[in-house]
Amino acid sequence: MKIFVINVLFLFLSFGSLACGCGFTIITQEIYDGFSLIFKGKIVEVEDCNDNGYQKFTIEVQELFKGKTTRFVEGNNNCGGTCNYLYKLGDEWLIYSNPEYGNINDQDACINSFLVEQNGKSLIGTIDSRTRTEWDHEINFLRERITKETKIVSFQPEKMIPIIKKIFMGLSVFFFLVISYVYRFKLLPTSILYGILGGSLWYHYLNHHWLKFLGDYNHFGLIAMILAILFLSNLSYIYLIKGQLNYKKSFLLTYLEFVLMLVTFTFLIIKKYPESINFNDSFYEVGFIVLMLGILFSSFIALFFDERIKEKIGLMKPK
Repeated sequence: MKIFVINVLFLFLSFGSLACGCGFTIITQEIYDGFSLIFKGKIVEVEDCNDNGYQKFTIEVQELFKGKTTRFVEGNNNCGGTCNYLYKLGDEWLIYSNPEYGNINDQDACINSFLVEQNGKSLIGTIDSRTRTEWDHEINFLRERITKETKIVSFQPEKMIPIIKKIFMGLSVFFFLVISYVYRFKLLPTSILYGILGGSLWYHYLNHHWLKFLGDYNHFGLIAMILAILFLSNLSYIYLIKGQLNYKKSFLLTYLEFVLMLVTFTFLIIKKYPESINFNDSFYEVGFIVLMLGILFSSFIALFFDERIKEKIGLMKPK
């Protein structure tokens, strides 16, 4: 009976370790080529794991093997779940990473990075770590591939790219608002009101999975909701503000509203899930596509409020 219990316990622990363990592979050229930054460093600042399963950290580079970086590197560690690990102050790590604009945001349980020293004690040769032979092989492998391009710098220009992009997008929205204010003053309050309302509804729709009964077709529900909000904003302008709309005015009202919906939605997402937003090329490509869809939506809505078109289809008597 004892043997049976021990065997069951052993199997349970084995399955538990298999469920969480990604293991590690002895360093190869293919693995080496898959990372743009490799270094050994020490954690000098670290925060607690937050509600979204991430912790911010700063690590001091002790020995650089590949890439170009500053002496102190910041990033976010995926500490959520039972399989991922916590970064702790004073820990020394061998870091493998593909930084985003100089920040390390790709650390999780299944990346090649591993803990080298904890509480001043080396973990090499202990359970769940490299053996001394494997460690020596890995370090020698990395040192042999250090080139003149591998260096610690005082400043990385790419760190400014996200800031520049944010400034550019902010200025674009600002000038769009200014132009709308100067040329079509009455359109602005309606656009702002419905833009903020629509962006909030858009956020809650995706965040709380409204209309999930539509299954794979729930994106049609989102499109219908956006079009309905855009259409209602035009009706509000006509009946509440007592303003007249032609195609040009309707398009401007609708597209300004759509842009503000997008800005509001993005702001709420970044505020709720800051670590999950990657300001890379894909982010801006998707943003561009969404803005183009806004032009399509606005053109479609504006057709219903063009006086000439209404006259042609008999909804309005000619003047």
